[in-house]
Amino acid sequence: MADRLIKSKGIPFQELKPGVSRRILGYIDQLMLVEMRFKKGTIGEPHGHPHAQTGYVLQGSFEVQTGEKKEILREGDCYLVEPQVIHGVVCLEDDSRLLDVFTPKREDFLKY
Repeated sequence: MADRLIKSKGIPFQELKPGVSRRILGYIDQLMLVEMRFKKGTIGEPHGHPHAQTGYVLQGSFEVQTGEKKEILREGDCYLVEPQVIHGVVCLEDDSRLLDVFTPKREDFLKY
């Protein structure tokens, strides 16, 4: 396996819906790194998937739901989600950003 060095400036964001966009920063079969950008009031709908996930708040703030728990997370905070656990976010500030890590990679993201 070769090491991969990635410069994010050349990677565009893809709009998923108004106010929510993402860019895949890199991946290998076992791991994927994704930056998410949100406008205030937009929602990352509660959902589950077979991947383990961690999210790190790069900028702004979010109300984060993991399972039955909801908490406000701000820059520097993070969350961990086991596979199949329902989770989602509500953006509380404009230009809020998350850095999401998945294991294994999200094949469904590559088909978008």
